[in-house]
Amino acid sequence: MDASKDDKEAKAAVPGAPPPLAVPPGGQVGHQSERRSAKRISVLSAPDKLLEPGKSFGITLYELKVLMGNYGRRSVKALYELGGIEVLCARLRTDSAEGLKDTEQLLKLRKEFFGSNQLPTEEPIPFRVFLLEAMKDYVLYMLTFVAALSMVTFIIKSSMGHAGHEWVDGLAIFFCVVATSLTNAVNDYSRHRKFRSLKTRLVHDKEFSVVRNDSAQQIPVEEILVGDVCLLKAGDRIPADGVLIQGTHLTIDESAMTGISDSVKKDERRDVFLLSGTHVMNGIGRMVVTGVGVNSQAGIHLLAEWHEENIFRRHVDATSLAHQSSTVSDHMFPAERPMNENLDHDSYLQKKLSLVAVKISYVATALAVVVTLILILRFTATQYSFNDDRFEVVSFLGYTMHFIFIGVSILLVAIPEGLPMSIAIGLTYTVKQMLKDNCLVRHINACEKMGNATSICCDKTGVLTTNRMAVVQAFISQVPWRTIPQFQLLPKTVGELIVESIAYNCSYISNVIPSDRIGALPSYVGNRTECALLRFSLNLGQDYHSLRKKIPEEDLVHVYPFDSERKMMSTVIQTERGYRVFTKGATEVILAKCSRFHAEDSAVKPMTEKDLKSFLYKVNNPMANDGLRTIAIAYRDFRDKYECWEDEKEVVKDMILLCILGIEDPIRPEAPLAIRQCQEAGVTVRMLTGDNIHTAHAIAVKCGILEKDDNHLVLDSKTFNKRIRGEQGVIDQRLMDKIWPNLRVLARCSSKDKYTLVKGILESNFNNKSEVVAVIGRETRDALVLKRSDIGFGLNMTGTDVTKESCDIILLDDSFGSILKALLWGRNLYDNFCKFLQFQAIISLTAVTLTVACAFTFNNSPFATIQLVYINVSMNLIASMVLATENPNEAIIYRPPYGRNYPIITKKLLVNILGHSMYQMCILFVLVYYGERIFKVPSGRQDSAGDIIPTQHFTIVFNVFALFNLFNLLNCTKINNQRNIFKGFLDNHFLVLVWVSLIIVQFLIVQYGHDIFLTKRLNSQQWQWCLAIAASIFVWHQILLTIQYYYREQLREELDYRAPEVVLEQDRGNYPREENRPREMWSNAINEARIKIRIVNMWKKLVDNKDETEDTQVSKV
Repeated sequence: MDASKDDKEAKAAVPGAPPPLAVPPGGQVGHQSERRSAKRISVLSAPDKLLEPGKSFGITLYELKVLMGNYGRRSVKALYELGGIEVLCARLRTDSAEGLKDTEQLLKLRKEFFGSNQLPTEEPIPFRVFLLEAMKDYVLYMLTFVAALSMVTFIIKSSMGHAGHEWVDGLAIFFCVVATSLTNAVNDYSRHRKFRSLKTRLVHDKEFSVVRNDSAQQIPVEEILVGDVCLLKAGDRIPADGVLIQGTHLTIDESAMTGISDSVKKDERRDVFLLSGTHVMNGIGRMVVTGVGVNSQAGIHLLAEWHEENIFRRHVDATSLAHQSSTVSDHMFPAERPMNENLDHDSYLQKKLSLVAVKISYVATALAVVVTLILILRFTATQYSFNDDRFEVVSFLGYTMHFIFIGVSILLVAIPEGLPMSIAIGLTYTVKQMLKDNCLVRHINACEKMGNATSICCDKTGVLTTNRMAVVQAFISQVPWRTIPQFQLLPKTVGELIVESIAYNCSYISNVIPSDRIGALPSYVGNRTECALLRFSLNLGQDYHSLRKKIPEEDLVHVYPFDSERKMMSTVIQTERGYRVFTKGATEVILAKCSRFHAEDSAVKPMTEKDLKSFLYKVNNPMANDGLRTIAIAYRDFRDKYECWEDEKEVVKDMILLCILGIEDPIRPEAPLAIRQCQEAGVTVRMLTGDNIHTAHAIAVKCGILEKDDNHLVLDSKTFNKRIRGEQGVIDQRLMDKIWPNLRVLARCSSKDKYTLVKGILESNFNNKSEVVAVIGRETRDALVLKRSDIGFGLNMTGTDVTKESCDIILLDDSFGSILKALLWGRNLYDNFCKFLQFQAIISLTAVTLTVACAFTFNNSPFATIQLVYINVSMNLIASMVLATENPNEAIIYRPPYGRNYPIITKKLLVNILGHSMYQMCILFVLVYYGERIFKVPSGRQDSAGDIIPTQHFTIVFNVFALFNLFNLLNCTKINNQRNIFKGFLDNHFLVLVWVSLIIVQFLIVQYGHDIFLTKRLNSQQWQWCLAIAASIFVWHQILLTIQYYYREQLREELDYRAPEVVLEQDRGNYPREENRPREMWSNAINEARIKIRIVNMWKKLVDNKDETEDTQVSKV
């Protein structure tokens, strides 16, 4: 009734309009803003007036631009003035039904005349911009100033004949500045290029359905030309400007172009112009393309934005330029999330770590300044006040620069510039590797969140199943068929009606294309369920193409498109005797619409309540229990024309049941194993499907989501909504918390139900660990729940464009196995960061403590500035690349997820950092203060800053510290308490190469770096001692693990006495199953036995007390 009212309003707006396209000339053109918009488009298009119209076309590019500049009902008027849709198609040399029939040469001419469907892209940001941006850091400015000051000091002292080693320190600081800047710039530049290529792939890999040479086909979006006839369906993103030829219930989301959030209805009376970049939210239709690329309205507005913002200016900072570089791709494939979540922006963890690094930098700077000032003041007071020494410029400059270099040394080792870099390298590497595993990341934060995922809500079709649907069972005229029947064995009238219903009541976009290879399966185009029905028609030996040629799509009287809420589709056709309505959909929905059915002799009989129950329980449920999707087909005849085809409820009722078909969608071979591994990883998998509860249960059992004797909840939509709502019909979170933890399957689930469930899980306070939910969607209506979830997965092969643009990660192969890989890479990203955090924190804490202590005790540092520069470059920058690019191992899958609020630095990580730092500090303090006695070498603790003389004493200290870090690098590759730190070492070739290279470089520095690195050659015995002392870090690491293990055992006994079920959770989080599975199994078995013994003892006491009470009562009697 609403649609009829809208039609009347449309007719009233254009009185006297001949149906369906004509509008009388004259009338108001539009609002002032619209006139300004048209004026701007005309100005932008003015140069096209110089184009001479080609001989092959009857309309120019300029005329098309002006035509498409009209919006709303103005579009109907503009099309009427042009002559209507058929005149437009004729002038474009195309056919509204058969599409383009041009040869390759004519297609090339059409492309040259009207342009290609591509938007221009800017050149990549040059490397120099990233380099300049990387150098904009106050710490680097400070280090550069100190380096310059050291060089000036060296020049002054040289002129006075007191040349020292200041030039070495200055050169080392310069090298550190350059190395840090280059590393950051290279990392940002490579990430920019990588994500730029991913954005390009998002654009170029898209295909769209068009009609060419009277056949529907999929072609790349970039190959769409003016004159193409595009087929539109719900979920599509319109690839070019066009004019509507025919549409049914077509609604478009034009917010990307107009900013208006409400969807706009498109039909021949309201609005016939469709704009590129907008989305089809509902209905089906076809349009003829009138504008592509820069000549479309999206292209025109984009060029206007470029001109207004002057984005082609040469001198621009990297941040703004990186933002502008995403403009083109965002117009071609816009993101629905905020701009700061795009690929080329920092992730949440990066921002958090950058903030932490900045704060640490401030603290380190303050510490360095305070230490330097204290040393200078103490030296000045001691030297010139108490000792009354004569002031000498050379000596004062030497000591002052020496103390400044000590402060610089503190800065070099204290500032964690490797932290943000490590996560940036890890993210870039993770995105690249996930792409190889068929996961295309659209929003960078999804990588981090996926590692903490605790729940996955997935659809059945296309994810758990192959989406290669086929009819395998049928119930026709009360005869069950376990295989495809022969058409001759069916009642003639019923068989013909079934074939007609499939041909006309399936979207004309859906098509089955036979394979050229013998024995190969045909390919499906369009909706897979409809393709299964069409293939069933072909298997019956009937050609649906011939029926569609008799009644083409534009001759259909009315179409009620399929909707996931209604779960049915209906089509009205005209027959010789009147009109006929065909409908198909979910069996229980269609049966509720039927009042009659065809008996075995093809006679039509009334459907009684007994017949209805028989169809449901004896036909539908057995098919569903076999895991089949059941589809019922029915029809109804009208002798006279119905007044209002818009009223579906009145039209689709009193139907005659034709058949019930069972459609099989085979389980993906990898799905059961992937689901089992997700469950072992502590991630709950829930299936949210539109199938009935029997089919859903059967599929869940086959996939491993449920066990046969499982006690988990399996609900349908009606029961679910009833159990989560209070008396007022409002969702109660307390009731929701009683349902979702145990829910595994939700059948007959709508997109609204999915949103309700995901929202309830995310807002729940059921446990202390907040849930992190991943959702897999493929339908247009799933866009909202994908945005609400923490991680949204879209399906590349079967998902709609709207879904892909609303998700965070696109599954290129639509496989659940790819989700498991995304989970592994997400966890691996977090673990790799923790590895580097532990490694760098140990170095920084040890070096800073040692440097400050030595500076206060004997006015010197055991490490020269150049040595700390080497430590900073090799151990921080290079190690960050090594640890951030480690691949996931098998142990990751056997630990539970960390959850949303898991801290960055855990107790386990803190114990490792403090334990290793204290051990190294103890050893190094002994070497600094007693090393000359142990190794019988001259002491290096010289209280002089004039000429720093390299000594074997401090060379041993430097060598042990460097080797400590190199050996501890192997310890840090295992952070989950694995004892075998060498497991998988040889499999990581990059780690082996870097580790061996650093060992060789360390040897060369010690033996041959006298003048530059201020070292003195060590003999073989001293090398042996250095290696032995450094290798003791392996033993200490095992001692730390043992201490933590026994502490956990003691904690386990305490918790086991109080609440044994808590121990299982604690134990599961602390012991990876890879190496401790037997111990964990024994521990769990013992805990379960203890629980059972307590229960038995408790019942025994109750029985004994009861017996004593009875005995007492008997004795009293």
